[in-house]
Amino acid sequence: MELSAKDIKRLEEAGYRKEEFAQQDSEGIWRLRNWDGICSFLDPSSRRCSVYELRPIGCYIYPVNLSPEGVVIVDDACPAAKTVNAGEKKKKGVLLRHQLRRIDVDRQRK
Repeated sequence: MELSAKDIKRLEEAGYRKEEFAQQDSEGIWRLRNWDGICSFLDPSSRRCSVYELRPIGCYIYPVNLSPEGVVIVDDACPAAKTVNAGEKKKKGVLLRHQLRRIDVDRQRK
């Protein structure tokens, strides 16, 4: 999951250390850190997000995603995929494109 500077700042202000929840990829994009394929914020006992109210925008948007061709889609691999209606897909698609532009701007500033 890609992170914007705002996502990182919000989580750091809540007391989380960036080194524990994020990692930068080879293109300079910050992403949620996974440990053995599991998000660092997933509570293993409850199987729920431990920072749900602070979660990154990308987590809020998911399972709406972009196809390799840039088309807004719903990720069928997500158990909640069938709960996304057309209106939500459209709204979250707009948010997703905005978030990706924000991440590109963040990356170019560094």
